[in-house]
Amino acid sequence: MKHLNLTLLLCLISVICTAQKPPIDHSVYDSWKSIKSLKAPNNGNILVYNIAPQQGDSKLVFHNTITGKDIFVPRATHSILPGSSTAAITPDGTYAIATIKPLFEQTRSAKIKKTKKDDMPKDTLAIVNLKTGEIKKFPACASFKAPALQLGNCIAFQKAPKRDTLFILDITTATVKDTILNVGSYSFSPDGSLLTYITKPKKEEKKKEAADSTKTEAP
Repeated sequence: MKHLNLTLLLCLISVICTAQKPPIDHSVYDSWKSIKSLKAPNNGNILVYNIAPQQGDSKLVFHNTITGKDIFVPRATHSILPGSSTAAITPDGTYAIATIKPLFEQTRSAKIKKTKKDDMPKDTLAIVNLKTGEIKKFPACASFKAPALQLGNCIAFQKAPKRDTLFILDITTATVKDTILNVGSYSFSPDGSLLTYITKPKKEEKKKEAADSTKTEAP
């Protein structure tokens, strides 16, 4: 009798557990998450990785291997230094650069409506303080550049849609320390000691050049 009661109890537990489990079919695939782009830059004290669903908004995680604390940046992807696979984190492990993507549904809706490229939702440049967890955001980022060897105190970026003004950003204070107008292209030297850029003529100058080129002189 005791064995029978035990068998009935186990069957009951099995039925309850089975009833609590949601069915696994194609409807749950999009909710499955995976870890992508695991990086351990600098001295390995910070792990950087993305938690991404099959479809939808991902999450960037900075994990401190010493304290065990995590900093989460929704919809962000970690940035890497040019020409390498190293995450853009300062050598002392205090600051990091990330790119925050627009909401998945927002971008999807814009594509369905065949929105023009200049009117599409824009990325946001983010400076993450890995000590305090504070995140400073710079919206409508069209591009940014950093030194190739290691991330220094400054980076440069341009904003959409014009993309002709270059902003020099001090990441330690998250403030713009200088702006340069009419910049076409730009880059840092590998060690970050120099920033080179090429300026392009203003529209007024282009019109004047075009007008001058059509002038003819009397013999």
